Amino acid sequence: MEEQVPNPEEGPMGAVDGPVEELLTENGELNVSEEDAVPPENIRDFADMLDFYQTMLVAEINKNTDAENVRQFCQLYEGISRGCGCQRNARVKKVEEKYLELVNMTEGEQLLIKEKLGAEMVRLFLNGGLFAQF
Repeated sequence: MEEQVPNPEEGPMGAVDGPVEELLTENGELNVSEEDAVPPENIRDFADMLDFYQTMLVAEINKNTDAENVRQFCQLYEGISRGCGCQRNARVKKVEEKYLELVNMTEGEQLLIKEKLGAEMVRLFLNGGLFAQF
């Protein structure tokens, strides 16, 4: 029986995308930038819309005119319990849609949130899934 010699271009899961040399430094170490290798020390996670809303109120970001997307989200959130109960689910859906739209915040809005919270990174979650990170 012929002995199979492992292919250096393949890892345990099969072929590697791109040459192996690009993945390794001259010393044979994994070629990863410092930014990729070390996660920020101060990460602020928002588990859901309520968590985000409450934090924006406490930090008073909801009142800042430079954070239009956040302000609009907070206004919609505050309107959930107003009006007819038969339309409550529709209002919740609208707030959820606006929350998901926060992925399109401007860089200025993102920086404002990070500065006010003293965070290096902010992550937004909904129903257990990460949908935005900045």
